[in-house]
Amino acid sequence: MNAMLETLFTLAVAGSVVAAFLVVLRQVPVGLFPARWRYRLQKLAISFYLLPFAVAISRLVPLMGAHATTAQDSSSLSSAGATIAGSLLSGRTLPAVAAIVILGLWAIGAIGFAARQLYDYRAFAKALTRTRTALPERGEAALRLVQVKKELGLKSDVALAVSPIVRSPVLVGIRRPVIYFPPALAADVDLDMVLRHECVHLKRKDLWVKAFALAAGAVHWYNPLVHLLRKEIQIWSELSCDEEVVIGMSHSERKRYGSTLLNVMAGSGEFAGAVQRLLVRRRQAA
Repeated sequence: MNAMLETLFTLAVAGSVVAAFLVVLRQVPVGLFPARWRYRLQKLAISFYLLPFAVAISRLVPLMGAHATTAQDSSSLSSAGATIAGSLLSGRTLPAVAAIVILGLWAIGAIGFAARQLYDYRAFAKALTRTRTALPERGEAALRLVQVKKELGLKSDVALAVSPIVRSPVLVGIRRPVIYFPPALAADVDLDMVLRHECVHLKRKDLWVKAFALAAGAVHWYNPLVHLLRKEIQIWSELSCDEEVVIGMSHSERKRYGSTLLNVMAGSGEFAGAVQRLLVRRRQAA
């Protein structure tokens, strides 16, 4: 029981260190630190929340120190590192009853959080399935999709559909990805750029990143930094995707892409509003 609590504590500390750094990083202007690097740091934080790197390091440091063949000062440094790691990971042993109670409360929260998120997702997925209308395989959108996939080197299959419950284009489904469109897009929306944006999400496996972020939220349901990180990932995955989409574009193409984003996100909710404000800030910084 104590070993499991130790592992959970180590995961929480390791992930929260990176998450706290990202909170501080929010004060840095967007133009000084690219969105792709912020997104990479967020993925690193998620991995720290889920994988016990610190535990593995604490086990490896003593072994490295025992077989070191370097100078004496290097050996001393390894020994010091092992001592510090060991002191952080080996706290006082809790009584069995206390450990069981804490783990029980953690398990109830984790299961409850995961169950609620999965219920909401399944309800959304069922609503999409019930209201979806597949786009023609030889229609304009499908033909453009083939070209976009070829340009991106994307091999994954992805379907196209329309649903009235979506307010902007969105990629849904890890196993069977589908790009959903609202019934009517603005006349000045560039379909090629919309498809490119969603295909870049698919190529980067951003849906998997969000799934792992959800898992981290379940494991660390009590930690507000995890939930802040999940919200940040929603925003910065979009902005880093935009950075990747516009690589190689001319100034006029970038301007058209920015206009497309603003038109697509118009009226699509609080999240889109946050992204839109960041896009405006990026334009001002440029």
